[in-house]
Amino acid sequence: DFCPYVFEGPDAGKYRHPHIAYVALEVHLANNFMPDKCAVTWLENNPDFLNPDRVATNTPFPVMDADDAANTTMANWLGQPAFPFTYVSGDARPGALVMTAENS
Repeated sequence: DFCPYVFEGPDAGKYRHPHIAYVALEVHLANNFMPDKCAVTWLENNPDFLNPDRVATNTPFPVMDADDAANTTMANWLGQPAFPFTYVSGDARPGALVMTAENS
């Protein structure tokens, strides 16, 4: 069971970002095997990422049941999404479609 939080040592309470290592490995391997198609860096392969007009794909984190606990406490770190899930995300993104049983 992988847990992204560091619970002990000097980095206790911080979040690990293993996805960055996986992306770095993916880009490295792609560049080694297809240098004519894949650049050396992720950003070179995804130049539209910095375009301010692109459709954002990020999703806000849901409200957690321990959001009221101090950020430096174990209670906050062990918080779980509150039910029903609620997100503070602002207006809907352009082109976003919510799939429901009624329209699927």
